[in-house]
Amino acid sequence: MADERTSDAAVAGAAGGEPGLFARALRAVEVLVSAHVSLARVEAKADLARILSGVALLVMAIALATLACAIGHVALVLVLEAQLACGYETALAAVAATDAALATVLMLLARARLAAPVLVETRSMLTKAAVTLRG
Repeated sequence: MADERTSDAAVAGAAGGEPGLFARALRAVEVLVSAHVSLARVEAKADLARILSGVALLVMAIALATLACAIGHVALVLVLEAQLACGYETALAAVAATDAALATVLMLLARARLAAPVLVETRSMLTKAAVTLRG
């Protein structure tokens, strides 16, 4: 116990303040940094889930567009041509337009999921801390 007081007094003497003031300030900074790190972890976890779901939607959109172009075109073009007797070119254009519209909707959904900024609260707290430290 006497050693702690002596070390606190030495630290305080070196800092030019009263005994223990520097140690208490250091502990307060440690608590603030710990709070920032905890919040950053929570935000990062939420942002990671949002980003992964957006990427999953993007992958699904690409896979759907590829699959539709490779397999669906042939079947639909044949059906449209047989049912409407409109010719293969017109049937192919109709199928391609439908696939493009569906892929566009999925891409817009993925873009909306990925549009939000990352670590909003953490950046705000760090900005406030930096402004406070600058004075």
